[in-house]
Amino acid sequence: MKYKFMIAILMVFLIVLSSCNSNIANGSAETLNTYDKLVSEYPNMHIQQYRGYVFYVDENGSNVVAELGDDYNTFVKTEKYPNVEPTIDDFSLIKAGMSVFEVVQKVGLPIGSHSFGLSTLTFEATDGTKFRINWSADMTVIEISAIEWDY
Repeated sequence: MKYKFMIAILMVFLIVLSSCNSNIANGSAETLNTYDKLVSEYPNMHIQQYRGYVFYVDENGSNVVAELGDDYNTFVKTEKYPNVEPTIDDFSLIKAGMSVFEVVQKVGLPIGSHSFGLSTLTFEATDGTKFRINWSADMTVIEISAIEWDY
């Protein structure tokens, strides 16, 4: 009788354990799943929020882009890319229709949004050349241009 009871307890434990998120077992669980949590856990980190997206460098030096949900807090998609040092030639790879994720993968994080009333982000090449990317409402590239900028 004790043996059957122990097996039943073990079976319940295994069922509960198997229903847990498998990402936790392999150590890749995403714990920063909201903007509020990111800001509270890393109060001194430079975090840029722009039109439903968040850009930052994580503790491992990776460039991170997170798309925010309708509440502008929950991360609905997060991508990490190695830090890059983009050349002017890298910016020639940016084409109309590319997503914000594709752009960050190729040329790194934006340095800001420095236009008033326009949907743009500014990026910088290693030689200091600045590029302005105009975005559509769904955050795909409309056009890219080198700019003169003395801020």
